Amino acid sequence: MPLGTHNVACSLEGLTRRTIIVGAHYDHLGVGAPDTNGDTIYNGFSDNAAGVGMLLAMATVLAEEALTHTVMFLFFDGEELGLLGADAYVHSPLVPLVETKAVIVLDAGAPPAPPTSWELSGTPGLGEVASEVAKARGWNTRVSQARPNSDYYPFTLAGVEGMLIIPGPDPYEGLTEEETRLLGTVGSLPPAWCAAEGQIPLPDAKCTARLGTRPFMGLDPLTPTRKWGSYLLFA
Repeated sequence: MPLGTHNVACSLEGLTRRTIIVGAHYDHLGVGAPDTNGDTIYNGFSDNAAGVGMLLAMATVLAEEALTHTVMFLFFDGEELGLLGADAYVHSPLVPLVETKAVIVLDAGAPPAPPTSWELSGTPGLGEVASEVAKARGWNTRVSQARPNSDYYPFTLAGVEGMLIIPGPDPYEGLTEEETRLLGTVGSLPPAWCAAEGQIPLPDAKCTARLGTRPFMGLDPLTPTRKWGSYLLFA
């Protein structure tokens, strides 16, 4: 059944037509039954507005660079319905797949602090390259085989090198393992802000999201505390 939606693509031309695709899906889960606060919207901050934002930032930077290969920024739709946008592109590519050097996908990666490790899921060749790049920067990596967990996967079935990159489990930059655990639970708040276990102060609650459920906006900033085990805060 036609969805009436579209992938969105833009390219920065390099010296060759050999193309590297950097992708992120822009769809999420839409709306559902109201939660206890009456919110019906699945906002999709981490999955995958963060990935879309990273692609836009990368395009801004690379637009000022002299590129050897062409770089395509590809925003997929229909990922949550089963990688439909990626599958559609593979069947009707803008650049022949034989001229597509690699596909790198950013999905569900919104760490609350700079990561020091990365989870790489994809084809072995691209995994080796990514691991070497990470090693040169002092980062750890863990590589797993390609599987249908994000939009790179249909490309791998068509013989294109592909990879999903998400933050890994190691402590964030400059933080201990315990500080990372707390920060990963309550979001991008300095660990010193954490109060007694079970509560955190909320000096600025303009944007909050609850773990495992729909994000919502506008907690009352006058409310001094909330149960921190149920919330993720984004600075």
